[in-house]
Amino acid sequence: MTGKRLLTTVAVLWVWGLFVCGGSAQTEMDRKSLRGLKGIAVVVEALQPEAERDGLTKSQIKTDIELKLRQAGIHVLTTEESFKTPGSPYLYVNINTTKNDVLYGAFSTYAFSLQVALKQDVTLTRDSDFKGSATTWETHTLGTVAANNLPDVRKILGDVIDRFSNDYLAENPK
Repeated sequence: MTGKRLLTTVAVLWVWGLFVCGGSAQTEMDRKSLRGLKGIAVVVEALQPEAERDGLTKSQIKTDIELKLRQAGIHVLTTEESFKTPGSPYLYVNINTTKNDVLYGAFSTYAFSLQVALKQDVTLTRDSDFKGSATTWETHTLGTVAANNLPDVRKILGDVIDRFSNDYLAENPK
């Protein structure tokens, strides 16, 4: 990339503050795997220390997710409750970030990947004695954000949780 093109790209990202590319094509089978769930636990992977220092914290992300689920009417299970619930269902969230200093630190961005997956116990049809955990609903999002806007990733995550909640509620109407 030429210097001028790089500078233009950086300027556009700085003005816009965020670039996101999402991918999710839940199938009917993905949605049906949510049927009959009485609630879910939430597990958030540890974040990179640099991202935590720049305002994106694991504890805030977990709080955001649990609040959104409760507001949608989805029962949030503790870890202990999840283990006692048929299927041991939990929503797994993994956010990876990489900080990039452009123009010798004059402008910093983060590239991020966001994965949200419902994991639950399954049994193989060819061998009902085999039980394991599998992902039955999943989506991924990639993007970039200005370093000073890193906490905005929480808004993107909120949109993903809304999509999950809609699928959950479609299969578990009140």
